Amino acid sequence: MHSRVLVPLDGSITSPAALTVGRQLAEKWDAELQVLALVEKGQASSGIETLTKRLLDRIDLKPKLEVRRIAYSAAEDIAGEFDLVPDTFVVLSSWARGRSAGVVPNLAEDVFRLVRQPMLLVGPKVEARSDWPDGPLHISIDGSGFSETIAKSAVLFAKSLQIDVRFVTVFDPEDAPGGPDISLETNAIARLADQAQAVLGREANYDVLHSPQPNREIPSYAKRYGAAAIAMATHMRSGVSRLAHGSVTMDVVGQAHCPILVDRPSVGEF
Repeated sequence: MHSRVLVPLDGSITSPAALTVGRQLAEKWDAELQVLALVEKGQASSGIETLTKRLLDRIDLKPKLEVRRIAYSAAEDIAGEFDLVPDTFVVLSSWARGRSAGVVPNLAEDVFRLVRQPMLLVGPKVEARSDWPDGPLHISIDGSGFSETIAKSAVLFAKSLQIDVRFVTVFDPEDAPGGPDISLETNAIARLADQAQAVLGREANYDVLHSPQPNREIPSYAKRYGAAAIAMATHMRSGVSRLAHGSVTMDVVGQAHCPILVDRPSVGEF
């Protein structure tokens, strides 16, 4: 599916988990695994290289390693990697700030503003596990046409890993359209599951949940049912809009026990 898996390191607590996930993807896809340690202005590259090698030794990983001083910004350096190897797949550790990302820099979101490619975000609650991926991919939609745009890339991702798919949507109980006619809640998600089944060649399941807090229900449901990853589209709001509306996607990244496949695709048919 991809010829290179790139894991940029930011020194966060999620780096070991991101490296483990990156290794599993590279093995599944028979792809090159590359670790990119970016050195900020004022940092010693030798120190960053030493720390990175210690981390790699600790998890018994020997990928291609590049230590590079940031030229303009970390996001631009990562985005530039897609020009060098277009079918690169990025696994990025993230602190997953929600509302505060409008005023506090967030590397993952900065990269997304430059590149329209799916990435796997590894939040602070993801543990490094050698048996990943060991469950289904939960594809989260909210009933909007935009949220459904994640379906195509998510299903192809699941197919490449030979894992099952489950579509999940969360309605606020006060706004749920169901009532006596539950089909009003299930029509869209059932259609997506049918389309996914045609691509996967096996059954794709779906579930409709009810909660006033989708940012909590989505990761909680994924943990209860052993999801290997969650897939979500993101609007990439910033500034005042982010502060006003927050980001369900980045909130989920911050709370989930598993990585989040995030995409900002153009609206279109599955």
